[in-house]
Amino acid sequence: MAQLVKTVKSLAIASVKTADDLAIASVSTIKGLDNTAAGGGTSPGTTNLVSWYDFNNNSGNGLVDSHGIYTLSASGVPTYQTAASPEYGIASDSGNDGWTQADLDNNWHFTSGDYWMVVRFQGYGAILNQDRIFDSNNSRARVRWLSNGVAVNMGDLVVTVPDIPTTGNWYTAIGQIDDTAGEIKAWVDNANETSTTGTPTYGGGTSCFGCKGTGAGDFTDCWLDYIGLFTGLPTADNRLFFNQTRQYSDL
Repeated sequence: MAQLVKTVKSLAIASVKTADDLAIASVSTIKGLDNTAAGGGTSPGTTNLVSWYDFNNNSGNGLVDSHGIYTLSASGVPTYQTAASPEYGIASDSGNDGWTQADLDNNWHFTSGDYWMVVRFQGYGAILNQDRIFDSNNSRARVRWLSNGVAVNMGDLVVTVPDIPTTGNWYTAIGQIDDTAGEIKAWVDNANETSTTGTPTYGGGTSCFGCKGTGAGDFTDCWLDYIGLFTGLPTADNRLFFNQTRQYSDL
């Protein structure tokens, strides 16, 4: 009888311990989901964010840097699509329409360090080989539309991601420069990782969105969903996070 009572007590203790373990595991799992966004991936947050542009003009804020102080200047009369998701800005070659920022380069990609960028775009109309979706720091950081892929510059090093773009499709280009390793890596839609090494260089120069300058012929027929500029390097989960439309409020 004594042995039976001892066995019952042991089972009861084991059951309580198992229940506690399950509760702790459940709480840990729930906490682990806190940083995981709908659609997959993990937001990089805003700690290393320098500037973010939603190109969302629904409230008249199409020029606003949602995180920093680097408000865009309109060149020509760029327009916005605000009737459906994603909302986006429209740059135009025929109208010389796009956006510029003269001071952003002073705080991003100006001195040696690790940097990365995410640019979500779509080409339309008469977009051409070599047209620039984004161009900054005297072309040391840029994204170009090519007939054989998407070219990404960081630290004045360049790679071409072999994801051949076509009009009518959204693409997310991510580029990073690891200054210590002297290595650029780039992805389009979080695929086809492409890299090379060299000696990175940095410096100033007006940032152009949907253009390479403000002269005739400098503009690109493209739509811009968002552009984010960061210091540091992204994780694989950060890259996955941006494989869809995002807004500053998602970070």
